[in-house]
Amino acid sequence: MAALLGLDFDQAAAVAAQAAQGEICQAANDNGGGQVVVSGDKAAVERAVEIAKERGARRAMMLPVSAPFHCALMQPAADVMAAALAKVAVKPPVVPVVANALVKRSPIRPTSCARLSRKSPGRCAGASPLCSWRPRASPLFMRSAPARY
Repeated sequence: MAALLGLDFDQAAAVAAQAAQGEICQAANDNGGGQVVVSGDKAAVERAVEIAKERGARRAMMLPVSAPFHCALMQPAADVMAAALAKVAVKPPVVPVVANALVKRSPIRPTSCARLSRKSPGRCAGASPLCSWRPRASPLFMRSAPARY
C-alpha cells in the first residue's frame, strides 16, 4: 500500500490503473484532502508511487502494512471471513453504527456480516465522507480503527 498526497481520488485511480500492468493496483482508501491510498501487488504499487510523483503528487510513499488491504488481493481472506461470520449470531448495537464503506447509518442485520466480509477486498471511503456526514447525525462521533494495519 502507498499514500499518494496531492492527488484527488480520480487522479489516484488513474495512476493505479496505469501502474497495474497486468497486476493488481487499485485506489483503496480516500482519506480526503487530497490523500488517497493505493493497494495491490507490491511491484504495481511501487510503480504507482513513481507515476504519482511524475503526475505532480506532493508526496508518494509506501506504507508499512502487513497486507494489501482494500483491494482484490484480499478476496481469499474475505471468503474465509464470510464463512466464519455466517456462524455468528448478530445482535443490534447499543449505539448507531455508520459503515465507512456506505457512509450512512447502518442497521445491524444478519446481512451486515456479509457486508463486513466484503470490506477487506473493497474500497474504503475513509475519513472524508464520514466527517461530512457527522455534523448532520450526532453531536458525538467516534471512529474506531487500528493505529496501524
